[in-house]
Amino acid sequence: MTRCPTAYLELDGYDPLPSRSGTGLLVAERLYVSDERRLTAVLLDGARRDWEVPRTKPPPACYQVPRRIHSTGLQLWADRHVVCQLLDGADGVTVIAHRPSDGRELWRLEVPTPPALPWTEPRPAWDGARTEELDAFLVASEVLGVAIARTTRRTMRWPDIPAPRFHAQLEVMRIEPASGSVAWRSSFPGLSIPVPERSRFLGAYLADGQLGSIDWATGSVRYLAGLPGEPGWPRPRGRQVLVPSRGRAALAVDLFDGASGHHLRRGEWRRPGVRETNLFVCDQHPILQLNQQFISLLSDEDLTPRWEARATPYVYAVAAVRSGPIFVATSGNGGGLYALDRLHGTVIAEARLPGGAWGATRVDGTRMIASICGEGLAIAQDTQIHVAPLRGARAIAGSRDGHVVVLCGPPRPGVHVVDVRRVFGG
Repeated sequence: MTRCPTAYLELDGYDPLPSRSGTGLLVAERLYVSDERRLTAVLLDGARRDWEVPRTKPPPACYQVPRRIHSTGLQLWADRHVVCQLLDGADGVTVIAHRPSDGRELWRLEVPTPPALPWTEPRPAWDGARTEELDAFLVASEVLGVAIARTTRRTMRWPDIPAPRFHAQLEVMRIEPASGSVAWRSSFPGLSIPVPERSRFLGAYLADGQLGSIDWATGSVRYLAGLPGEPGWPRPRGRQVLVPSRGRAALAVDLFDGASGHHLRRGEWRRPGVRETNLFVCDQHPILQLNQQFISLLSDEDLTPRWEARATPYVYAVAAVRSGPIFVATSGNGGGLYALDRLHGTVIAEARLPGGAWGATRVDGTRMIASICGEGLAIAQDTQIHVAPLRGARAIAGSRDGHVVVLCGPPRPGVHVVDVRRVFGG
């Protein structure tokens, strides 16, 4: 175990559950923390409360209805002039804007539950069942936008009441941050955003084998390309978009210009037995996850694997710094943090951690990687991995100049600002 200097701000009753990601936003030297009870602005210097505004959660009756929007995914957005929080409201969700300097409320916008669609079930399949799934989240763009992901009911009572045939629709509204007025509203039938992508949705999407992008200026769709095989979710890399896909005993990765849709290059190779893919971009390098345990560092020149490595039991995150090892966080029984040699993919260091590791990210101003683990905060550099004990650690909200901002639940709920610069003598 490694002791690190830590500043702490207690938030009574706070518990940043993994299912409620996007509840901490780091902007310059101020952290915004969101939950159903409050919005808090925290100054990183000393983890000091700058201001706080209380919230009131809707009564239980608001949740005991067959159709109602719930806030999920990304729930905070900010620029220099405004910080916005997405919350559950009386009949939908509410966006509330505050002045960053003192928390004064500037405006609020109620977003009601939308009317039923033709595929919405007319009545609950059983008492308490939903007739439609409706989840609202803020888009992770430079513009302020609220997205509502709508799908048919996904719960079932087997074998008598199966889930209905799958339908989806994404509804998006762009909001003017200065006034709270709605600039445009658009609906995208057939578009489904996977749950893990709802805290980082930038506009690029995949629907029916077509790669597209939402134009945030107009609310229209730009179709970029048709993709063969079974494509995975697109991943932005600066102004470019990377898309993995799998075919019969083969894999491919395509690179597109995000504005024009121009195809830049494609890598293909044989690889049987792949059921799913997930793409990470670390230090601008694409790293492809295959199924739940295998990753490959791809060559930037031809988008083919330099190597393939296995990390057990389940890969949760990948992070790297320039020219350094590839760090893989795995969770499940026997999980932990692996350091893989960048040239060959061999394991050069590992730390088995109770509860595994997740949320790996590069630490600003250093060559370190930080990851949440069951014992606290795992800190890695080159072939060294240390653990700073931090009970209740749930998520990393970001980092600044060697300080990692950790959101924690019980037994010490709140914000911990951990100075990791002394761990390796830096």
